[in-house]
Amino acid sequence: MKKQLRFKHLLWFFLGSFLMISCKSSNSSKETFTLSATVSPSESGSVSPASGEFDKDEQVQLTASANSGWVFKEWNGDLSGVNNPASVTITKNMSINALFEQLTYPLTVEVEGQGEVTEQIVNAKTDYAEGSVVQLTANPAANWTFTGWSGALSGTQNPTTITMDQAKTVTAQFELKKYKLTLNISGNGGLNFEPSNSNRMFAHGTEVELTANPSNEWRFVEWTGDLETQDNPATVTMDGPKNITAIFDFGFNEDFEDGVADNWVFSDNRFSVADGKLQFSTGNDGNWGGGVYDQVFSDYKIEAKVTRTRSDETEDYTLALFIRVQGNVEEAFLQNGYLVAITQSGWGAVFKHENGIETEFSPWVEVPQLNDNLGEYNIVTVNVVGPTFEIFINDEYIITLTDDTFSDGYVGIGAYASDNGNNRVFWEYVKVTQADDVSKRLPKTVQTPSESAEPNGDATGRPFN
Repeated sequence: MKKQLRFKHLLWFFLGSFLMISCKSSNSSKETFTLSATVSPSESGSVSPASGEFDKDEQVQLTASANSGWVFKEWNGDLSGVNNPASVTITKNMSINALFEQLTYPLTVEVEGQGEVTEQIVNAKTDYAEGSVVQLTANPAANWTFTGWSGALSGTQNPTTITMDQAKTVTAQFELKKYKLTLNISGNGGLNFEPSNSNRMFAHGTEVELTANPSNEWRFVEWTGDLETQDNPATVTMDGPKNITAIFDFGFNEDFEDGVADNWVFSDNRFSVADGKLQFSTGNDGNWGGGVYDQVFSDYKIEAKVTRTRSDETEDYTLALFIRVQGNVEEAFLQNGYLVAITQSGWGAVFKHENGIETEFSPWVEVPQLNDNLGEYNIVTVNVVGPTFEIFINDEYIITLTDDTFSDGYVGIGAYASDNGNNRVFWEYVKVTQADDVSKRLPKTVQTPSESAEPNGDATGRPFN
């Protein structure tokens, strides 16, 4: 019985050993393969798992991870496609590559105004890799200037750089160059300019209209500096900085060289301009002819260069300067004002016309400085300051008078024609300038001839009744 039990134990022992050996033999016969994963480019990322041994037909999941600035593109080698993660069945020793590509962003460069942006030709849309540093240089067109960046850049630095970490748009701003208009005034007057702005800065090519506005009793003469013309208004084109001066002069300077007597108002048609002179032919009407400059003055100095070229009457034929008159002076209608009368025989006096009445407000004064020959010119000057009148003949002092009845008025010239006239008078020029300062003069001595030496007549040179 004991022998039988021992046999059964041995039988079970051998049977178990056989089964264990059989099982072990069966497991060790399973095939395994290696998997090797790489990345391209090498710095672009990683794959997990990167390598290992796997049983045949085992499913392995691969995951591609991109480094910063890169993006997974596709699998190649023993695995294809773009899925990530992706699964592969191990059927052999396998080599798989994960292909990455660098991130790229478009850089859009726009321009306001006229110019271009250079460096790697970035005037058009160009894609740049992640982290690229792009230098931009703004180049203005002729007569334009770069004023700054906007969009993904700011400031005025030029050249400047931009780092591409996303799609970006940059605008280069250009504007026409601006130039300073400097305006100066010589004399008394004002200036207007259009278009107007407070800082007088104008874009290249801007046409600016300048208007000179003389002060009362002043006149515009010309523009000088970067604009040379007598036109008023005048136009200047801003193609660079401009420095312009408006010249104003007091009064007027009429030399009749242009063949006309602008701004003059004459009593009748006995006045004409010829050969650069204002001419007066008297006729036989026995009255005054005169002309005034159409502008009112108060304090001034009037100077006229005048001669008689023909005289068929007495030496006392008279010519005159009108001072502060209220209108044209004619015998038929005497206007308020003063009349400086000079006879050909060498005498002078000043008369006042007030409300139609003529009064002698200075004595007749002998004027030996007068050139009394026909055709010889005399320069007659009257300096008027307030109530003071200073009279000069050929630059030599004659007399000082005082009267404050009229403070301003027109200035002019005149001549008398007697009934048997046929006289001619030429004025080479008439001009009004700023008055001399009478307070700085030495006291003048009034020349007073004896009564017997005075001409027996009124302002016309005609005998008193």
